[in-house]
Amino acid sequence: MARKRSTRGGQSAAKDSSSKAAKTTKPETIKATETKKAPAKAAKSVETKVMGAASPAEKTNAFKSFFAKKYEGKENVDSLFGSPKLVAALVAEILGSFILVMVTLTTQASPLFVMFGVLAAALLAYKISGAMLNPVVTLGALVTRRISAIRALFYIIAQVLGAMLAYIALKAFLGAAVEDSMTGAPTIYSMISIPEGRLGLVFAIEVIGAAIITLFFARAIQSRKSLYTFGAIFAGGVFAATIFAMSASSYIGTGFAINPALAVAMEAFTKVPENFGVNALAYIVAPLIGGIIGFIVSDLMTRAANAQEA
Repeated sequence: MARKRSTRGGQSAAKDSSSKAAKTTKPETIKATETKKAPAKAAKSVETKVMGAASPAEKTNAFKSFFAKKYEGKENVDSLFGSPKLVAALVAEILGSFILVMVTLTTQASPLFVMFGVLAAALLAYKISGAMLNPVVTLGALVTRRISAIRALFYIIAQVLGAMLAYIALKAFLGAAVEDSMTGAPTIYSMISIPEGRLGLVFAIEVIGAAIITLFFARAIQSRKSLYTFGAIFAGGVFAATIFAMSASSYIGTGFAINPALAVAMEAFTKVPENFGVNALAYIVAPLIGGIIGFIVSDLMTRAANAQEA
C-alpha cells in the first residue's frame, strides 16, 4: 500500500512541475510572438511612409535616380582608343550618317525615302555603334546618361564628317551632271532661308521633329527586341518626324533639317549668309533641344509604366 501512495504522489508532483513550467514559459512565448509581430508593424509604417508624401530628401534622390548613369564602366580617351571597337563604331557612324544625308539630299527629303535610308543605316550600324546617326540622338543620350561624354563627342564628330562627305560627293557629281532639256539641271535638297518673323515657327518645327525622332529611338532601345524591330521603330519615328516637318514648313514657306550634321554640312560648303546666326539657332540649336526632350519624355513614360505595374 505504501508503494501505491508513493506513485500517486510522484504523478501529482510531476503534474505540478509541468503546470509550473507551462506558467513560466507562457510569458516567454508571448514575448516571442510580440517580437515577431514587431517587424510587420514596422514594415507597415515604412509602406505608409512610401505611399505618403515624399520628403525633400526623397525627391532629391528621385531626381538623381532619374538621371543616373545607364551605361557600364568608365570611359576616357585612353580606354576608347585602346579598343578597336571605338574605331569600328566611328566608321559605322560615318557610313550611317553618309547614307542618311545622301538619301535626304538626293530625294528632296522625301519622307518615304528618308525612312528607308534610316532603316538601311540602322541595320548597318546598330550592332556596332548603336546607330545613333544624328547629333540630336547622341546629345539626348548624353544628357540622359546613356552614353559617356567622350564617346558622344567622337560620335558627333563622326556624324558631321559623314554628312560633309555626302554633301561633297553629291556636289561633285552635280557639277559634272548633264542638264536635261525636260527637267533642267539636277538639284539637291537645300534649306530655304528663314523669312523675317518666322524664326519662332521654324524653331518649333525643329524642336518637335527632333523630339519625335529621339522619342522613337529611346522606345526602340527600351524594347530590347531584335535588330529589325529596332530598325523598324526608329525608321518609323524618322518617317513621322519628316512628314510633320515637311508639312509644317511648307505651310509657312521655309525649309527644315532636323539634323544638325546636315545643317552644318550645308552651311560649311555654301557662302556664309548674312543670317548665319539665325540659321544656326533654328537648324542646329533647336533640334538639339528637341532631342533632349524626346529622351526625357521616354524616361517619364517608362517610370509611369513601372509605377503602375508596382
